[in-house]
Amino acid sequence: MTTHENAETKFVTVNGIRLAYRQLGLDTGIPLTMLMHFRGNMDFWDPALINALAKSRPIILLDNAGIGNSDGDVPTSLHGWATHVVALLDALNIKQTDLLGFSMGGGAAQHVALLAPGLIRRLILAGTRTSRTPNTIIGPRDIFAELANAETEAEFKAAIALSFFNPDPHGQAAAQVSWDRIKSRSHGRAPHLSVELAKRQIEAFSKFTEPHPLNPYERIRELALPVFVANGDNDLLILTINSVELARILPHGHLHIYPNSGHGFLYQYAELFAKHIDLFLDGEDDGMAFGGKQEIAAQLRHPSKPPRSACLSSQQLKMVKPTVAGVYSATYSNIPVYEYQFGEGLKEHVMRRRHDDWINATHILKAAGFDKPARTRILEREVQKENHEKVQGGYGKYQGTWVSLEQGEALAQRNNVYEKLRPIFEFIPGNISPPPAPKHTTNKPKVPKKPAVPKWGSMAPPARVIEEEYDNISAQLNDDESVADDVTVASASFMAEDDRYDVSQASTGHRKRKRDENAQNIIDQAHVAYADELLDYFMTSNLAPSAPRPEPPLNFQPDWTIDQDGHTAMHWAAAMGDVDVMRQLKKFGANLAVQNVRGETPLMRAVLFTNCKDKQSMPQVVKELLSTIEAVDYCQATVLHHAAASTASLSKHKPARYYLDVILNKMQEVCTPDQMQRILDAQDIDGNTAIHIAAKNGARKSIRAFLGRGTRTDIPNNERVTAEVLIQEVNDRTMRDLHQGSSSPYAPLNTPHYLSGAQDENENNWNESYGTPQRNMRKVKAPAHFSEAAMSVEKKIYPLMQEKFGELARSFDEELVEKETSEKEAIRIVRTVHTEIEDIQERINAHRLAEESEEAKAAQKAQLEQAEHMITSLIEQQQQLQLISRANHEESKANGHAMTNEDDLVERAMLAKFLAEEQNKRQKLVLQYRNALSVAGDIGEMGDIYRKIIAESVDIDVSAIEGEIDILLEAMQEEDRCMRAGEEM
Repeated sequence: MTTHENAETKFVTVNGIRLAYRQLGLDTGIPLTMLMHFRGNMDFWDPALINALAKSRPIILLDNAGIGNSDGDVPTSLHGWATHVVALLDALNIKQTDLLGFSMGGGAAQHVALLAPGLIRRLILAGTRTSRTPNTIIGPRDIFAELANAETEAEFKAAIALSFFNPDPHGQAAAQVSWDRIKSRSHGRAPHLSVELAKRQIEAFSKFTEPHPLNPYERIRELALPVFVANGDNDLLILTINSVELARILPHGHLHIYPNSGHGFLYQYAELFAKHIDLFLDGEDDGMAFGGKQEIAAQLRHPSKPPRSACLSSQQLKMVKPTVAGVYSATYSNIPVYEYQFGEGLKEHVMRRRHDDWINATHILKAAGFDKPARTRILEREVQKENHEKVQGGYGKYQGTWVSLEQGEALAQRNNVYEKLRPIFEFIPGNISPPPAPKHTTNKPKVPKKPAVPKWGSMAPPARVIEEEYDNISAQLNDDESVADDVTVASASFMAEDDRYDVSQASTGHRKRKRDENAQNIIDQAHVAYADELLDYFMTSNLAPSAPRPEPPLNFQPDWTIDQDGHTAMHWAAAMGDVDVMRQLKKFGANLAVQNVRGETPLMRAVLFTNCKDKQSMPQVVKELLSTIEAVDYCQATVLHHAAASTASLSKHKPARYYLDVILNKMQEVCTPDQMQRILDAQDIDGNTAIHIAAKNGARKSIRAFLGRGTRTDIPNNERVTAEVLIQEVNDRTMRDLHQGSSSPYAPLNTPHYLSGAQDENENNWNESYGTPQRNMRKVKAPAHFSEAAMSVEKKIYPLMQEKFGELARSFDEELVEKETSEKEAIRIVRTVHTEIEDIQERINAHRLAEESEEAKAAQKAQLEQAEHMITSLIEQQQQLQLISRANHEESKANGHAMTNEDDLVERAMLAKFLAEEQNKRQKLVLQYRNALSVAGDIGEMGDIYRKIIAESVDIDVSAIEGEIDILLEAMQEEDRCMRAGEEM
């Protein structure tokens, strides 16, 4: 018999494409055609499965177009894949066949069955799903990414082990054994599909998941043939629940779930799966199990016993309803529950206990979208007045208020979330349990070992606190009903989950940590112990500031995660405002930009709590973490987004403003204008900038902090709303509040009868405790009380009421001071804006004058040149007249005698030359004369004064000064010469 290892590769041309195939097994009977998974080809089938099937029937393996040894292009749709399969079977003259599709091949197999219903007798769908249904759950994308991006054979092998098999030692051992079998065929092997060509398969599967008339889900009722659906109980690629849903909606579906296995269950249980296939294809599938033998259930852990599979027909699936999409089985705090997981990435959940069908009311309110304060109020006012159970200790997800299923349904309907949670309410438990909740694995980053580190302190580390104390702390820090409003940290814009750090100011997080009791090695054990001691230190440092820090272990890895949310010591130190610990961690090489499970950096954690404000350590914290100022979390939110989001709690407004001022001032010092503007205007996944979030929370001071640094308010978010609109709404609300009466729940009520009576003569008696005027509400002496309850009321309630009224009065004073401060700040801003406007207007006017002066200068220059030309022309004309007159005079002296001899000619030439030189001198003097006239013209009023002085000195008329000026000058010079001659004598 031909086996998988020695089967010959054959070729057939269909639709102009040469396709590769192999035939093995028996020579007679209805063949079983098999379609391969994503990126695989014929060589990636496990021989253990193929050879077991080949013992009882003919087997046809094939490579689709562009894959393995086949030519052509990889189809970009599963329908295109199916057309090649039908064409190949037709070319081989196959009139009828059974069909098995594994993973992506299962999607193509559904298309084949719909495309050629007479060709396919029975259908087997392994580790697959149908096209997207209303109940489809999307699995972890990082697992698929590993498989899609593997390039080398070693990487592809590792990706197969990660995505096809459980991460435990048993699963990984099965992966290695299967891979060794797959590699046993050495001749004619083709490599896995390249990353580039795999993109075409990804495109095909993407089309498969979209609503389309040709996709299987739209036509699932047309599949009248028997269908065998199988999967492992922990499929991380397709998700087991999607295979269960597929079996449920098929008209003639049968389901097998194989325990302790994943997507590659058919390789892990190759012989058992082959046996079940034989039973199914031979028609022995009546009843709940193949061969008439009931094999319900069970997760068998004992290695000496063969695993049994859970098997149900489609009719039984519909009756028992164990396969409601998203409902899983789980155990928390040793309590078995049904857990309904839903939402993006299965991050939302609602639990229902198995033993009494009670449901978690806190989870219902979370699903309804209520924040922590709102949930607390609803639980106290509505839920806890009826029969309930409040769970505070144990596993965090299990905590909350539990009520009966009927109460839970009523609560869900009141809050319009029943339809969303219908699967968990209508789930009817049957003989088979739902599949276990999906498991997620994370690998710790490998950090190179470092040499031994110095001690942080000379004192011994603090004593360990017993675990029970941490259970109580965990309950207090995670219970919705026990946490006050002022510690709520939430941002609807970018916080993906509600289960964030909701802690008091003395803490930075809950203490739940899921640690393996048996650490892998001594280093792991040392780091686990160090993490516990470090958390002890952080939890008690505010109460005991002198407590010594714990000593780091040998080969210290500073980025070791110390809680289940992926926080490192740097996260905690920043949130606690402990700068000394931060600096020590930096010396050990800690990553300042390390991210937790939500992508938050230490600087982001620092702004979510008030510790840095209480210690006034925020400037130092920002200085240490300045290099991460531009970091964003997994929702694209910056530290400014986180600071703005903390204003969701009114008590966080002042710390948020403090943090923003520190961060923004530091940014102004070190960032370029472009860089700072980019950070200020950064948008998260909802398109919100930080000022959007501050405006949504009505944090006016935070808004002013952003506006004062030039934050843009015209950027629309994904809902096309700008911060400018939100700020205007805040201003409108403020104005309405100023003009409306108080809506405070503490407004005065009608005085009850037991507080009526005569009042103290001094009504405005001063309360020393609070510094506010208090009315003495009782003057009449009440009769002595003899009941313990009455005396307790008189001793405790009255002082408590007085204290609360004092606090209320003080809050009014504080609010008034805050409003006055806000008013002053607004006036200051208005004045600053007016000053800036005036300065800008002055600059505009200066620019206008500069432009006008340039034009005036050009015009004046032209006029000056014209005037100079005219003056020069007039002087030339005057000189010409004088020269003509003198020339005529000289000619008359000559008496008509002409010069004829040669000497006379020489003299004439010399005279002509002399004349030319004199003419040049004259022209220069003309220009000097013109310039002198301009200077003389500039004398103006001073010239008139000089003329008057000279006229009075020589006793002549002012108008005659200019005519006699030469005579006067000559007389003065003569007088000067005589005086000098007399001095010499």
